[in-house]
Amino acid sequence: MKAIFVIGIIVSFLIDNPINAQTGFDFFPSQLHFRPIKANYQEASLGFQHYAGTSDYKIDIGNTIDIAEFEYKKTRFSLGAELMGYAFSTSYDQYLFQIDALDGLFSANAVFSFSPNEENKYFLRYRILHNSAHFVDGYFLAKKEAVARNQIGTFNRNFHEFTLSHEINSDVYFRYYASAAFTIHAYTELNDPALHKSKLTNLKNQFYNTGFEFVIKDILGSFIADSKNIFFNYHFNLDGAEEYFGNSNFMAGLKFGSWLERGVGFYASYYTGKDVFNKYFNNKVKRFGIGFFLDF
Repeated sequence: MKAIFVIGIIVSFLIDNPINAQTGFDFFPSQLHFRPIKANYQEASLGFQHYAGTSDYKIDIGNTIDIAEFEYKKTRFSLGAELMGYAFSTSYDQYLFQIDALDGLFSANAVFSFSPNEENKYFLRYRILHNSAHFVDGYFLAKKEAVARNQIGTFNRNFHEFTLSHEINSDVYFRYYASAAFTIHAYTELNDPALHKSKLTNLKNQFYNTGFEFVIKDILGSFIADSKNIFFNYHFNLDGAEEYFGNSNFMAGLKFGSWLERGVGFYASYYTGKDVFNKYFNNKVKRFGIGFFLDF
């Protein structure tokens, strides 16, 4: 207890000490260095989405935080962490969401950026992530059959990810990015109902992402909120088990609040590819959804 008390005093002193501002150090900065990529399901998000024409929902619960950062002239470096999960709900009845499956992810990150001028910023982000998938009580209550769902018996993956991004923030906002990920460890077991047993399936050791975010800023005057933004986001992922498969997610909507700050967004999305819920990783799906997210 004494050690914790002493550490608390030291951290409090470092945060409040004016030397921090002079040297460019900051602990728990108020603004995120690198905002999560909206259309990438492996990024922290807080929100809700309904898949049209079904009783299915996607529920996102996650957050990312910068723990420490150092800023010097036109460069900035930060260390942070993320904890997130997204759940697959197959129905809503009597004020109860029936949660079928859940993907949990947590990561640590390091971000470096360079700003040659006020409108342009270049990023290099490194993340190390763990992703595991789990069935929840809703799956067992529904007594789903392996034949119907072709589900994954076991799914977990640890990987490194390197992302390059360029952000242009002028009359409009535009961010484009590309990333490469490298598997440290993965274990995936596919249930085979015909053989009445599970068999191993090999995830690709490398997978790739690219996409963009385009935002038309400050439209519709001061109605409801001072800042309102129309956005169009696209994310492409190349991944697979045994062979590569392309996955696409497109989002379009309206956010109330500055794009890089707190606010709420409402959107429509269209996803095509292998299922993002990794208990059903081997299924090909096409989903149109409507939803909202909260930025904080």
